[in-house]
Amino acid sequence: GRCLFVPKGSVDAQVVDEIKPTEDEMVLPKTSCSVFQSTILENVLRSMEIKQVMVVGGLTDQCVESAIRDGCDKGFLMTQVTDACYTYGEERQRSSVAQIKGFCRQCTTEQLIGELE
Repeated sequence: GRCLFVPKGSVDAQVVDEIKPTEDEMVLPKTSCSVFQSTILENVLRSMEIKQVMVVGGLTDQCVESAIRDGCDKGFLMTQVTDACYTYGEERQRSSVAQIKGFCRQCTTEQLIGELE
């Protein structure tokens, strides 16, 4: 199996060029499954008066689910962009998306873009 956590500053911890943050984007390195547990994300969101959080990334059945549950428990309106999340295999993906839907709103990337336009 692959290691979920990698040493800070290592090659494996580097962000790939296709999604590197721009100079004005905030980076919150995390050391737990849920981004709400090991970062200052909750404080940042509250200080910016953000109530809705869109969740993308991986692994759907691990870190994404944890973030959605924790965000929901903390009172945020969570949205999972289902086709922008991934895990190991289609069955795990389908199962995770089905199981977490009670904690969040779900939409596709195309639906979200349509809402934002």
